[in-house]
Amino acid sequence: MEVKEKAVICALFFDVNNNDNKGAVNLLISSNKPHFNPQTLTVGGKKNCYVLDEGVLSKLKQPNSNFIELKPGNYKLKIRESNATYWSSEQKFQLEPWALLWIKDGKFISNLTGLEVEETWCSLNGLQDEFILEVKEKTTILGFFFDTYKEDNKGQVVLEINTVSVTEVTEEYEGQKEPQVTVGTGGNVSKDNITLVSTGGGTTTGGGRFSAENRPLAKVAAAN
Repeated sequence: MEVKEKAVICALFFDVNNNDNKGAVNLLISSNKPHFNPQTLTVGGKKNCYVLDEGVLSKLKQPNSNFIELKPGNYKLKIRESNATYWSSEQKFQLEPWALLWIKDGKFISNLTGLEVEETWCSLNGLQDEFILEVKEKTTILGFFFDTYKEDNKGQVVLEINTVSVTEVTEEYEGQKEPQVTVGTGGNVSKDNITLVSTGGGTTTGGGRFSAENRPLAKVAAAN
């Protein structure tokens, strides 16, 4: 991250119930700027957990819109395009496209960690960001756009999900450093593209449609 003006970072842990949460995630911030001392942000699994209302999340769940089930296989996820904005009347700056994904109800491995898990939150930030998901058991993906105020939100972020070859998965793992994490208690793109659409609307709904070339899996429409 290149900081142009003073920026604030607030790190959170998302969950629908934090009663049995414990431990923490430590984030390291370093810089090549002279005299900058590396800093650590500690995100407590319970103390810094933003508890989400499952009832609200279920209302946001739109099959063929922002929700999809993935069968066992290898998939690459990335942002394809975006016209989302926070300000419908006054665009203060061009919004960097992003979407927050809730991946659960199965077993999968992300090339970002190399760990087999049954649930995770993952974000895509910018058009260059992508990751590979090895789905071991049928998994669901929900796409969200979080904001503190949604009335002036509009537009959408289009995510693309492509199947990839085992060779490409292996190459991605080899290109990653060993994950520096501690846990308590892994290239050909098909022509059969799958697209997922997420947008700038908090609790708004949307619609999706299928076509012969690109099969939209999920779409969240912004507020009108």
